[in-house]
Amino acid sequence: MQPVKYLSDTETLHSAMTHSLDRFQHLTEVNTPPNHCERSELRPVISESASQLSDLNKILAEATQTVNSVKQRVDEITFVLNSAKKITHPLRSVPNEILCLIFAQCVVYDARERSSLCNVQAPWSLSYVCSRWRRLVLSFPSLWTTPRFDLTGHEMTRRVQQQTVYLLTLYIERSRALPLDVAVRVMDDWIGHHAFRHIIQATTPRWKSAVLDLPLSEIFLFKGCTFPLLESVKIQGRYADIANEQDVDVFLSPPLLRSIAITSSLTLEVISMPWSQIVQYDCEYHAFSMENLGVLRQMTSLRYLVAYIVAGFSLEVVEPVVLASLTHLELSVAGATRPDDINPSVYLALLRMPLLSHFTLNYCEPDALCPVSFHPDFPSVKCLGVHLDLTSINPENFLHFLSFMDGVEELELSGDIISDKLLEVLTPSEDGMLVLPRLRVLDIHNADYSLTNENDPILPSPLSFHNMLLSRSRAHKVGDRPLSLILY
Repeated sequence: MQPVKYLSDTETLHSAMTHSLDRFQHLTEVNTPPNHCERSELRPVISESASQLSDLNKILAEATQTVNSVKQRVDEITFVLNSAKKITHPLRSVPNEILCLIFAQCVVYDARERSSLCNVQAPWSLSYVCSRWRRLVLSFPSLWTTPRFDLTGHEMTRRVQQQTVYLLTLYIERSRALPLDVAVRVMDDWIGHHAFRHIIQATTPRWKSAVLDLPLSEIFLFKGCTFPLLESVKIQGRYADIANEQDVDVFLSPPLLRSIAITSSLTLEVISMPWSQIVQYDCEYHAFSMENLGVLRQMTSLRYLVAYIVAGFSLEVVEPVVLASLTHLELSVAGATRPDDINPSVYLALLRMPLLSHFTLNYCEPDALCPVSFHPDFPSVKCLGVHLDLTSINPENFLHFLSFMDGVEELELSGDIISDKLLEVLTPSEDGMLVLPRLRVLDIHNADYSLTNENDPILPSPLSFHNMLLSRSRAHKVGDRPLSLILY
């Protein structure tokens, strides 16, 4: 159909009316009827406009039909295209072995965030995607060996209890007979639930590691259980009324237990452990309490110690503790508001560590490490980590601190770093000697490079400092080997 030629409103009125448009405009705004002459002039306009409108509606209907037809065709082609892409997607060709490795990483990530009883996270959610994934998830028991049971914050209703027991039982069944890395966080009422208690107790022979966050009064839940595979246990016990005579020997006999983490001294008072076979000990409270020092004396196989110094604890005068096999020590300070609140060197003087090779210092000022309190163990340190704010450190004290560890081969620094102070670690003294003459690896990360006085033109800019550090590292050699510099 050929487009209909029609006049605009203004042109139509101009051609159809001999009167001015002002008269027409006036008539549209009032209820005054037109006169006979005006009526005669408007009748052809009405007739012609109606005809043109009819023709235009026909054109619009045909155009709409064409557009709808095109849209339908576009939808059909889009569906075919997306289906073809979906069918040929590379993920469909990923071998089952690779998919299982990906699934395992999903489980590791989600386990840090939520309870394993949350069925909208891995591995539960992975089984909802398709039948192939479900078969894989259900046939891969390793995905079900890291149960994290967080039962706090739930309303105690019969329905919630039944659902929790069902999910817990199903999760354990899907792990088959593999060793379990278990974490349990419960409330008082939940731990007393008989069905839940029975399930947890039945799994203890398969525990490889365990994190237990529960009232210490409920530690008796595991009385009589066996732990033939248990290698690591962390007890985040909350305070409860436990008489001293109620000594709990729950974890006294696991033959493979080598790693223990304790969060309160109360745990040491009520729970017996095979201390002589422990290789790694993470003491997440004041490590130099009398109870803990007594435990350290029994750790004849200890190699790794993570220790905290807590402000406000008094230090008793005791004989030094000999840790003859200790090779790694990580020391952190908690609760100090000023650098002089705690002097870590006073506490370190209580330890004798002849084989110490790795030492890490967190969250305390090296200025507080009074060199006169150091004993001959520290020159044996080969790897030193210092993670703290270096901006307020007296450079002489820091270099003096390092000079007591002149055997260091690897130095790791993080925190706010003063550029010109750090350069002194790689700068020979007046007699040509280096502070760390055996240093071969310098690792600096999470650092905010700055200067003592940024307005001093003598001091280097951060960019020039970086270049100077690279230059010094190339010149710094241990024998024929240049220093390895790691910056990120």
